[in-house]
Amino acid sequence: MISEGFLLLVGAGGLVVVILSIARRPAFAVLLVLVSEVASSRFTLPTLPLGSVTIFVTDLPTVALLAAIVVRPYLGVQRRKVSTALAALFLLVLLGLVRGIRVFGLQSAGNYSREILAFTAAALFFSTVAITPGFIAGLRRWFTVIGAFLVSMAVLFWIQNGFGGFSTNGERALRGIQALVLLLGTIIAIVVPYGRTRTRNLTPPIIGFLVLVLTVQRSVAVAGVVALIVIVLIGGRSRTRRSSLVTRFLLVIGGLAVGFLVLAGPTGLTRDLGTAVETSTIQEGTLNWRLEGWRVLIGNQISGSVPSLIVGEPAGSSDLRVVGDSVVTVAPHSEYVSMFKSVGIVGLLIALWLLVSTFRRNVVNVRSDYTFTATAGLLFATLLAAQVTYFITYSAGLVAGLVVGLSASLAWFGAVDPEVEEQRAAQVRALLLEAPRTPALGRSRRSEPPPIDQPVLS
Repeated sequence: MISEGFLLLVGAGGLVVVILSIARRPAFAVLLVLVSEVASSRFTLPTLPLGSVTIFVTDLPTVALLAAIVVRPYLGVQRRKVSTALAALFLLVLLGLVRGIRVFGLQSAGNYSREILAFTAAALFFSTVAITPGFIAGLRRWFTVIGAFLVSMAVLFWIQNGFGGFSTNGERALRGIQALVLLLGTIIAIVVPYGRTRTRNLTPPIIGFLVLVLTVQRSVAVAGVVALIVIVLIGGRSRTRRSSLVTRFLLVIGGLAVGFLVLAGPTGLTRDLGTAVETSTIQEGTLNWRLEGWRVLIGNQISGSVPSLIVGEPAGSSDLRVVGDSVVTVAPHSEYVSMFKSVGIVGLLIALWLLVSTFRRNVVNVRSDYTFTATAGLLFATLLAAQVTYFITYSAGLVAGLVVGLSASLAWFGAVDPEVEEQRAAQVRALLLEAPRTPALGRSRRSEPPPIDQPVLS
């Protein structure tokens, strides 16, 4: 029988390999984040017992991302500076974790802080990643691979259960985070299309939109609508040709998707959509139920102690609240409410300032005269808008940190645009050609050969 020590040793070795891989190739970190989130949302992953503490496999990507930030300079890999706002937010999370360990113990505090710690760790790592054409290609590739897997999962679900599962037993083909990943991949496919032919550009977004509508995930649907509005309104301001084509493609995709659903939509889908609208106002776990829970949690936070109001409660504090006639202990189902409890009013204001300022700066990037910078600005402004909308009814995690971190990297440090780099190289070459030639170092005028008409003295 394999001992626990051997398993821990193998796990530590694998973790080191992952850390070095994502430190050298940040695009691999995208795959790590997507696989971790999709797998943990569908399957029950194993745990690693370490004394009196149980380590979850889903905690390892958080550790790997934080370690990669530290080791990257020692590997000779250039990285950007860490965002001050993200660093402050991370320190507030750590403060709450330390306070929680003292009050509730390591296990309870760690379980409470898992999601927000994963979010801030991913945001910190990806904010140090340079936005280059190669990285964007890797980002698109991994989102496409995971998106294809999610589409296959959804199709298999409908083959086995048919349409109408949500109206009968509440089951959906994709869960919330899975649908969000598919939405983000669809956005990337719209803004940064794969091929030059119209068929290759339109096929992935059409499939993505159809599957998203059929999954009946309300929060993701609202985030998708917000993303489409951002692309139409902001993409039209771009001075580049590609962004103009993006807007046209978007209109065609939306028309085809809506037309297909209206003309050929399955009867179960109509029943599911009607159920989704009805349950959004009458059942537990829906909007009104969440609003009442948020009101209670916010009121408790405001009426609590001053330190908890300013910097958040110790990690591990209870989310207990009374909603209607029932006692509820589950998470608030809103990142803004969760952040208010975890990092207080200071952390919430820092996060809101970061999100708003990052979005505004990326909107400015959309109007750049350089094609890659404008395209990247439109991409991350749209992804951030979708993620911020999703925050309203769901908590953050690794995927949210990926979106926020990359958006902050572009907004505050700019893109490595090939056109800009070529212009700089051309300017350097021009300066070198125009510079007067000087004698070589260590060589005086006396050592220069005499004119041809003068004899050489022996």
